[in-house]
Amino acid sequence: MACIPGGGQGDLFGDLPEQLAEPGEVGAFRNDGSATMLEGAAAIAPKLDSLRGRVLRLYRELGEMTDGEMVEAYRDEFGGGEYRSLSTRRRELVDRGWIVDTGRTRLNPRTRVHNMIWAATKAT
Repeated sequence: MACIPGGGQGDLFGDLPEQLAEPGEVGAFRNDGSATMLEGAAAIAPKLDSLRGRVLRLYRELGEMTDGEMVEAYRDEFGGGEYRSLSTRRRELVDRGWIVDTGRTRLNPRTRVHNMIWAATKAT
């Protein structure tokens, strides 16, 4: 079994690239982000591979989920995890083609809002 950045077993992921983050990449943040947001993005940079890898692992193991479901699963599996940070990692995986929008939504019973359902791509 191959090791992946941040620990874990490579066979859960199929063929992952050597590195999920580009060298020197800070991570996604809002274009109108404050200096504090930019500092936060820079501070988390060393952890991006691990966070992205864990989010991808959840989609591979558990299948289709909304962001809220993914965050709940992340907290159950790994402890902690802020919604904003984890949904950003999911968005980065979408931008790289590892996760896709299924074109469907699911009603969140707490908020009564339909949320997009995401899934790992077949290529992963």
